[in-house]
Amino acid sequence: MAQAWNLTRGSKHVVVAVVDTGVNPKIRDLKGALVPGRDFVSGGYTKVDTEGHGTLVASIIAARGDNAWGVPGYCWRCRVMPIRVAGGTSFNMSVAAQGIRWAVDHGARIITVSFSETPGSSSDPSLAAAVAYAAQKGVLVLTSAGNTAGTGYTYPAADPGAYAVAGTSRYDKLSAWSTRGSWIHLAAPGCQLALSSQGVGVEPCGSSVSAPAVAGIAALMLSVNPSLSSTQLVSILEHTAKPVAGIDGGRVDAYAAIRAAAAKADLSAGGKPILLRRFLRGGWNVGLGVHGERVAATLHVAHARSCSLSLEAPDAVWLTSRRRPTSDSLVARVSTGKYRLNVSCRLRHPRPVSLTVRAFAH
Repeated sequence: MAQAWNLTRGSKHVVVAVVDTGVNPKIRDLKGALVPGRDFVSGGYTKVDTEGHGTLVASIIAARGDNAWGVPGYCWRCRVMPIRVAGGTSFNMSVAAQGIRWAVDHGARIITVSFSETPGSSSDPSLAAAVAYAAQKGVLVLTSAGNTAGTGYTYPAADPGAYAVAGTSRYDKLSAWSTRGSWIHLAAPGCQLALSSQGVGVEPCGSSVSAPAVAGIAALMLSVNPSLSSTQLVSILEHTAKPVAGIDGGRVDAYAAIRAAAAKADLSAGGKPILLRRFLRGGWNVGLGVHGERVAATLHVAHARSCSLSLEAPDAVWLTSRRRPTSDSLVARVSTGKYRLNVSCRLRHPRPVSLTVRAFAH
């Protein structure tokens, strides 16, 4: 994660919904990390977490890092939407389904569900429909695979549209307690740094903490490339993962996934601009698939000695360079094809950089 945080610490525009027991909003390390959620147990907005599980999950995702307090979450600057669907350890699936739908309709890009039914239980129709609704709307749903040590399906992890996450040990092997099987494609460390509902640092274990770890990494990926779809997020996570025996996939690699996310951009003429963000030390290369006749790129970076922005094809280079810019832009006429957009800056320290790219038909 130290390498990954050199690329990005997250974006406040990325919201991850935690469908769980709520989140304690008074936790110091979650200050500024929460957006209004919903309490489907007591009504109103989520203001409490009587059981503590939801606070654990939220802190894994978005506890503020580099602040000399508590623990660092995966996505320091992302925000959490607390959805309270249980007051204890027993989850009502129909209530959880309401929570998922509410999160989708109120701006969550990622949803994490850290509970599962035991093998032998059947899929709950209302919860399966809610997961399918999220997938249809382009929202990534990450779920705990379970702690059964077996291969049987658990739900909602095995529902279409959900992506199950297994737990691994520090040796990149499945934890003995983790659910496994060819139906699972993602895994993450099964023990995580987290905060209790009283704000105390703890290290819980189980796939219920593996799923939010992947949610935090996916949020970092969206921070550098908000245009990624949920399908693209999962594809990148799977292709950059380190293979793990016992599942049909591997343990996620945050640094590799974020780099791949930042390098993936597909521009269509008349489409929405693509906004890319990251922390920059010196150079940054973005691969572009262009479907249009003109490409416009704008770079924003503060306090740089100098920056250059170039668009490269096998037979041509378009270059712009300014001294001490806070912004720089490049416009080039191109044919449909593959290109590379290069950013180079002279910086004293790593700084946040944003790059907006768009393709035009004329």
